[in-house]
Amino acid sequence: MVRFKRLFNRKDAQFSHMTDIVLVVVVAIVLIVATIWVYNYFGAKSQTEICKSSVAMQATTKLGLTPQGLKSPFYIECEKRYVQITNNEVKVGYSPEKIDAVPVYYQGKNIQKFDNLNEDITDQVFAEELRSCFYQFGEAKVDVFDNSIWGDNNVCFVCSEIEFKNLPGRYLFSNGLIEYLNRTRIPNEKMTYFDYLNQPSVSKKSWWEFASSINNGGNIHIDTNERYAVLFTKQYKMLKTNNYYSYVVPAEDINLYCDQEAT
Repeated sequence: MVRFKRLFNRKDAQFSHMTDIVLVVVVAIVLIVATIWVYNYFGAKSQTEICKSSVAMQATTKLGLTPQGLKSPFYIECEKRYVQITNNEVKVGYSPEKIDAVPVYYQGKNIQKFDNLNEDITDQVFAEELRSCFYQFGEAKVDVFDNSIWGDNNVCFVCSEIEFKNLPGRYLFSNGLIEYLNRTRIPNEKMTYFDYLNQPSVSKKSWWEFASSINNGGNIHIDTNERYAVLFTKQYKMLKTNNYYSYVVPAEDINLYCDQEAT
């Protein structure tokens, strides 16, 4: 009996020791990852980089156990951009009350002012907002909106809200945004905006398959009387798996694509 008790105590001690080792390793991993995240977060030069770092942190740390599975202890730190397009300039900010003029890449160079708004300038603004949104949410290569928090829903984050102000009249651009994305390279890159958005990802359906299934064969004809939302979205319901895309829709139609809006 004494021998059995000693053996039991020895195994119990070994188990306790092993548990302590595992706990130390887990804590060490968390501290290392957290240190990297803090360094990236506070060293970031823009809100876009802060968002990107927080998305990566949440997607790569799954520690807290929930009934739906492992949950990340970190939250996404992203902010909506407000974009205002006028007849002579483009203004951007993270508050509707505080927006500043920004340069637009047009005909091979950045311009701060233009004589009259046209379709290419408008499409360039939309293309950059789509690219930035896709970039800061990990280019659809990581699981962003954790199912343990959001469930099996279609979830959207509004990266940008775009509106037109002080135009001499209504413009309805006829070529369509997809045509522009297809023929236009990202500044200082060899890749077009279309190829960037349509690159391989964790999604089962490509960006183009998703886009072409929801809106005039995928094309978007911008109407300056409309207000638009640039979304990063998790579309779960169409294939019962997490599929991620950046897309632009009229702001009043967000609920057609999203069960929940992340803020």
